Amino acid sequence: PVVIDWETATVGDPQADVARTLLLLQMGWVYGSSWPLRRTIQAAARYMMAAYLRRYRRLRGADMARVRAWRLPVVVARLCEGITQEEPHLLRLAARLVSEN
Repeated sequence: PVVIDWETATVGDPQADVARTLLLLQMGWVYGSSWPLRRTIQAAARYMMAAYLRRYRRLRGADMARVRAWRLPVVVARLCEGITQEEPHLLRLAARLVSEN
Protein backbone atom coordinates (compact mmCIF):
# COMPACT_ATOMS: atom_id res chain seq x y z
CA PRO A 1 0.00 0.00 0.00
CA VAL A 2 1.08 3.55 -0.75
CA VAL A 3 -0.38 6.77 0.66
CA ILE A 4 -0.44 9.76 -1.67
CA ASP A 5 -1.17 13.23 -0.31
CA TRP A 6 -3.00 14.61 -3.35
CA GLU A 7 -3.87 17.88 -1.60
CA THR A 8 -0.30 19.14 -1.99
CA ALA A 9 0.82 17.01 -4.93
CA THR A 10 2.95 18.83 -7.47
CA VAL A 11 5.78 18.32 -9.91
CA GLY A 12 9.23 19.15 -8.63
CA ASP A 13 12.60 17.93 -7.48
CA PRO A 14 12.16 14.70 -5.49
CA GLN A 15 15.15 15.72 -3.36
CA ALA A 16 13.00 18.54 -1.97
CA ASP A 17 10.54 15.89 -0.78
CA VAL A 18 13.38 14.04 0.92
CA ALA A 19 14.51 17.25 2.65
CA ARG A 20 10.94 17.98 3.80
CA THR A 21 10.39 14.44 5.10
CA LEU A 22 13.65 14.61 7.06
CA LEU A 23 12.64 17.98 8.51
CA LEU A 24 9.22 16.70 9.56
CA LEU A 25 10.80 13.70 11.26
CA GLN A 26 13.31 15.99 12.94
CA MET A 27 10.57 18.31 14.22
CA GLY A 28 8.64 15.60 16.06
CA TRP A 29 10.43 16.24 19.35
CA VAL A 30 9.04 19.78 19.57
CA TYR A 31 5.69 18.43 20.69
CA GLY A 32 6.97 16.26 23.54
CA SER A 33 6.04 17.77 26.87
CA SER A 34 8.45 16.16 29.31
CA TRP A 35 12.22 15.82 29.00
CA PRO A 36 12.17 11.97 28.94
CA LEU A 37 9.42 11.99 26.31
CA ARG A 38 11.32 14.48 24.14
CA ARG A 39 14.49 12.36 24.38
CA THR A 40 12.55 9.24 23.41
CA ILE A 41 10.96 11.01 20.45
CA GLN A 42 14.36 12.35 19.33
CA ALA A 43 15.88 8.87 19.44
CA ALA A 44 12.94 7.40 17.52
CA ALA A 45 13.14 10.21 14.95
CA ARG A 46 16.88 9.62 14.39
CA TYR A 47 16.19 5.93 13.83
CA MET A 48 13.31 6.67 11.43
CA MET A 49 15.37 9.24 9.51
CA ALA A 50 18.23 6.77 9.03
CA ALA A 51 15.85 4.00 7.99
CA TYR A 52 14.01 6.32 5.59
CA LEU A 53 17.25 7.48 3.96
CA ARG A 54 18.59 3.91 3.62
CA ARG A 55 15.40 2.76 1.96
CA TYR A 56 15.06 5.83 -0.25
CA ARG A 57 18.68 5.56 -1.40
CA ARG A 58 18.21 1.88 -2.19
CA LEU A 59 15.06 2.54 -4.23
CA ARG A 60 15.75 5.96 -5.78
CA GLY A 61 19.37 6.90 -5.16
CA ALA A 62 19.01 10.18 -3.24
CA ASP A 63 21.45 12.92 -4.23
CA MET A 64 22.44 14.13 -0.76
CA ALA A 65 24.08 17.32 -2.10
CA ARG A 66 20.72 18.32 -3.59
CA VAL A 67 18.88 17.27 -0.42
CA ARG A 68 21.20 19.55 1.57
CA ALA A 69 20.61 22.37 -0.94
CA TRP A 70 16.86 22.06 -0.35
CA ARG A 71 17.10 22.23 3.45
CA LEU A 72 16.92 26.03 3.80
CA PRO A 73 14.02 26.52 1.34
CA VAL A 74 12.13 23.71 3.08
CA VAL A 75 12.72 25.24 6.53
CA VAL A 76 11.53 28.66 5.30
CA ALA A 77 8.45 27.08 3.71
CA ARG A 78 7.69 25.30 6.99
CA LEU A 79 8.01 28.61 8.85
CA CYS A 80 5.36 30.05 6.53
CA GLU A 81 2.94 27.35 7.69
CA GLY A 82 2.61 29.25 10.99
CA ILE A 83 3.09 26.38 13.45
CA THR A 84 3.91 28.36 16.57
CA GLN A 85 5.55 25.52 18.52
CA GLU A 86 8.06 24.94 15.73
CA GLU A 87 9.02 28.57 15.06
CA PRO A 88 11.89 28.96 17.57
CA HIS A 89 13.55 25.75 16.42
CA LEU A 90 12.99 26.52 12.73
CA LEU A 91 14.45 30.02 13.13
CA ARG A 92 17.58 28.61 14.81
CA LEU A 93 17.86 25.96 12.11
CA ALA A 94 17.43 28.57 9.34
CA ALA A 95 20.12 30.80 10.91
CA ARG A 96 22.49 27.84 11.13
CA LEU A 97 21.86 26.87 7.50
CA VAL A 98 22.42 30.46 6.33
CA SER A 99 25.70 30.65 8.25
CA GLU A 100 26.85 27.35 6.68
CA ASN A 101 26.40 28.77 3.16
